[in-house]
Amino acid sequence: MKNKILSLSCVALLALSGCVSSNQDKLGGNVYNTGELNQQQSVKVVTIKQVLGAKVTVDNTNANSSNKVVGGLLGAATGAVVGYALGGGSSKSGAVVGGVVGGTLGTVAGDKISEQTEVIDGVSIVYELEGNTYTSTQAGKLCEFSAGSAYLISMGANETRIQPNANCK
Repeated sequence: MKNKILSLSCVALLALSGCVSSNQDKLGGNVYNTGELNQQQSVKVVTIKQVLGAKVTVDNTNANSSNKVVGGLLGAATGAVVGYALGGGSSKSGAVVGGVVGGTLGTVAGDKISEQTEVIDGVSIVYELEGNTYTSTQAGKLCEFSAGSAYLISMGANETRIQPNANCK
């Protein structure tokens, strides 16, 4: 019985790694924040010449904080169950000590699961606009872009968003 509980505890903490949220789908050229909705934006038609794979480093602090909390909660619950079981099923102090130790270990595990930064897939798009050649690097997948016409949406002085002009299959 004790081995089953310990095994389940390990599985619960490993499951935490599945809770790590990816920034991949949150940062693409076609993703907007609420404050960016219903805003007039300048649009230009560009010609994509080439799409190259890129890696983009993004801040992952929020996911790191969430994983610490979830890890602490899972660890505390698992530790309490293990402590109670190891005490013969009647040890309230074992449950408390197990919960404290498990919570601490779970918080540390949650912190280690997600780094402060995350490297995600991106694209470097070489495009032509009004006879000049430019490049824009953004989060996205290679399959979302292809050579040909696309829309460049400008939301600020130096920000460019090239909208995907292809679908991933």
